[in-house]
Amino acid sequence: MIFDPLHNSCCDLDIQKNSELAKFSGILEFMGRIPIQKALTDQQPLYRSHIHRF
Repeated sequence: MIFDPLHNSCCDLDIQKNSELAKFSGILEFMGRIPIQKALTDQQPLYRSHIHRF
């Protein structure tokens, strides 16, 4: 099974790189204080064996 490269991509929530994100500064500030930001932005390898076990 071949995965589309976008299926395991991380989010880049850096306002400096994407000025459009400034519209969401309030939610981005909130997300910076909770653990979900790490889950969204941290890129970890996805192993086929983990998918099968899941």
